[in-house]
Amino acid sequence: MIAIRPYHDADLDALKVLMSELQAHERQFDPLHVEATPEFAAWYLARLFKHIEQNRGITLVAADGDTICGFGSAYVEEDSERQQEYFYISDLSVSGNYRGKGIGTQLIAALEAIARERGMKRLGIGVMVANEGAYQLYRRLGFADYVISLFKEL
Repeated sequence: MIAIRPYHDADLDALKVLMSELQAHERQFDPLHVEATPEFAAWYLARLFKHIEQNRGITLVAADGDTICGFGSAYVEEDSERQQEYFYISDLSVSGNYRGKGIGTQLIAALEAIARERGMKRLGIGVMVANEGAYQLYRRLGFADYVISLFKEL
């Protein structure tokens, strides 16, 4: 049985592995993503945890017994056009062996519950255009298209 719980410092090594897996997975959609190295994972997670601390966020982990098989992070963002804060899911990663088993859905549901407890009225999440599987999951969970960001390589 999968348990969703808050991140603890002892989970850091497992999150580094998950972050590397996520980076490698996303490279199939954008080969310019940096290579998934342990150094990248440590750098990325340090930045993420700092951002979470500064923006009233949280990281949850999915645990299968002693095995951390997924994590999700979210923090408060501001939509200036609406003059409204919302909870933004910045990262969601499930280990390849555990994908398709509802763990991403459980993590999103737990983050949504936290957002509701905090009085948030909106929940946001981003997805790479080519990541059709994640996009369809988010749509099934009630997320709707809101903003499209376009980039041009220079």
